[in-house]
Amino acid sequence: MADIRYGQDVYFVGFPYGLFTSGQNVNGSFPVAFIKKAVMSASTNDHGATLLFLDGQNNPGFSGAPIVYRDLDKTDFTFKLLGVVSGFRFDRNPVLKPVEIKPGEEKPEDMARGRIIKKNGHVYRLAETEELVDFNTGIIAGYSIQHRPNFQVVFNAR
Repeated sequence: MADIRYGQDVYFVGFPYGLFTSGQNVNGSFPVAFIKKAVMSASTNDHGATLLFLDGQNNPGFSGAPIVYRDLDKTDFTFKLLGVVSGFRFDRNPVLKPVEIKPGEEKPEDMARGRIIKKNGHVYRLAETEELVDFNTGIIAGYSIQHRPNFQVVFNAR
């Protein structure tokens, strides 16, 4: 992690929801993984291992994927292995349903929260239900490989 910079782009690959792209001319007819990009955002110590936080969108199917980054101190496109994807942070949000209200009954706090919608001359307040839905926050978690001495993988893209 000595040469990774916070705010730097990182990349990871995987098969989200089992999806893949055709590899007819690229990978000997084997499936090719999706490539995703994130930003190195933070890191912390987690029981002796370095936990990485990336800013980007992760989906089921990327866990265990390698996280690579470009060595910005090199003039060529040298990529290094930073770690592996562990998962993503989600938050639980209430499911909303539209409830029709009369024009002029809009409350400022509902308007400030984006809970008022207008459609076809009708006004609706988005009311919370008792149901919850998991929401992807865009925070990706991964673990660094730095705690494994003598293990370094360098990828050179041409």
